Amino acid sequence: MDLTKPKTKGIMFALVTGMLIGLMGFFVHKAKGDHQFLEVLLHRSTLLCLVLLPFAIKNAPSLLKRESLFIWPRCIFGCAAMLCFFLTLQSTHVGTAILLANLSPVLVIILGILLLKEEFNIKALWGSALIIAAVVLLGRPDSAVLSLNVILIGILGSLLKTFAFLSLRKAATKLNPYLIVWMLSFVVLVTILLLGANPMKLAQNWNKPILLKISIISLLMQISLTYAYRYIEASFAVVLILTSAFWGMICEIIFLGYRPTAAELIFCSCLIAGIIIVNKSKRTIKDLPVPGS
Repeated sequence: MDLTKPKTKGIMFALVTGMLIGLMGFFVHKAKGDHQFLEVLLHRSTLLCLVLLPFAIKNAPSLLKRESLFIWPRCIFGCAAMLCFFLTLQSTHVGTAILLANLSPVLVIILGILLLKEEFNIKALWGSALIIAAVVLLGRPDSAVLSLNVILIGILGSLLKTFAFLSLRKAATKLNPYLIVWMLSFVVLVTILLLGANPMKLAQNWNKPILLKISIISLLMQISLTYAYRYIEASFAVVLILTSAFWGMICEIIFLGYRPTAAELIFCSCLIAGIIIVNKSKRTIKDLPVPGS
């Protein structure tokens, strides 16, 4: 494998991103007893803003360029998607939350068909059907595995992330990765403060080990993610990053003694199979236009 090729670099960054998302998801889930998701995001966003501030200042002039318009939908949709993801992580198991947040491939296809009148084939429809069946299985009223509210929040987050990642694909080729991560972190910080996060919690929790782990892993993950989208197309990156569900579940099994139920295993299997089938299908689906472009 030639590590100097752009596509190879993108694959490596996407796989590393998947591992880091799995670890981050595990620690966010583990922290739920002591730190609610807004508190976790407050600590995470503040640390990222402070660490990356010198890089942001250095590269700030690029925000005056026309290409910088792509960073705003990335930040807005990315912020909303992150809120949904962290809330889902503290409401269900790590692997399940990550899979719900990674429905982007099928959403790209559905939106492409509905909005852009793009072509589709039977394989893509079968993959989509598997994903829908998995969601219905766990979201039915008599299911004790996962509440309908959590399902809906997870799907909403995945839809928002679809637009955020397509925007990232455009922004990552034009702007400095550290500036992109700083902008997203700043938008998240402002948003959670407006939602009522208590700034005084920073003084109380700045040195809490679990929050520091989440923040450091998040910093590395965001940078790795941005580089992944610089080198490979959005639909390919999403499927590689799906390995995060495996890492998150393994951490939960080893460190928390979690044992997946039969329904959860069926759900995960259907979801993974559906996403892989959708990605492998020979389709003409292209990256959707970036909102606001």
